[in-house]
Amino acid sequence: MTRSNPSPRDEDINLTLRLLARERELAEARRRSKERGQQFGPGVSGVEVEEVKGEPNIGIEMAGNQREAGATQARNLNDAAAEEKAPRTMGYYMAPLPVDIQSPILHPPVAANNFEIKPALVTMIQNNALFHGHSTESPREHVQRFLELVGSLKINGMSAEASQLRLFPYSLSRKALRWLNNRPPRSITSWDDLLNNFMTRYCPTSKMAEWRKKITHFEQEEDETLRDAWERYSDYFL
Repeated sequence: MTRSNPSPRDEDINLTLRLLARERELAEARRRSKERGQQFGPGVSGVEVEEVKGEPNIGIEMAGNQREAGATQARNLNDAAAEEKAPRTMGYYMAPLPVDIQSPILHPPVAANNFEIKPALVTMIQNNALFHGHSTESPREHVQRFLELVGSLKINGMSAEASQLRLFPYSLSRKALRWLNNRPPRSITSWDDLLNNFMTRYCPTSKMAEWRKKITHFEQEEDETLRDAWERYSDYFL
């Protein structure tokens, strides 16, 4: 049965064997160099022996680095194993796991790398176009107010669609914001996607049928002026 992962001790043994083989090769090289020096003169012998003498130092230095790296890896493995075997407290198992939170909106690239969404802009949107997700709120009216606000602004290097996608989450609160954050990560790739998702959630077919029924059977109430009746009628189209 073979082992797929050699231990640090095996690596040290293999390294020692390679060093011994290298020493034998160097000894043989010195012997041949000495013989050539006797044949061709001491000048040649001195050069070749000097070159050969430099090689063991390189080999020993490399071997030392490899041995040190192997020892460091072994210490890291031992530390990790000891930490894994350490007794766990109840607090360890009750601690929440780290979650990689990603935005449901895939934002388009921005030409400028120094764009800034100022706090005053966020405050203005939240004061004038904030949607909580209640049944009494009109999603159409919310989108209309939001587009009017964003249309009057310009952020450096951002297209109109990029601004809408960046700022729309600031116009949501409570249930509506939780709904958006629960969408699949990076599943919304355009303003049309965001608008369709929002209207499908807060303006479903059942509500559309209810509004259609009210429009069809609309009547002016007693003691209601024509102006008030018209405003109430117009609200069904928001």
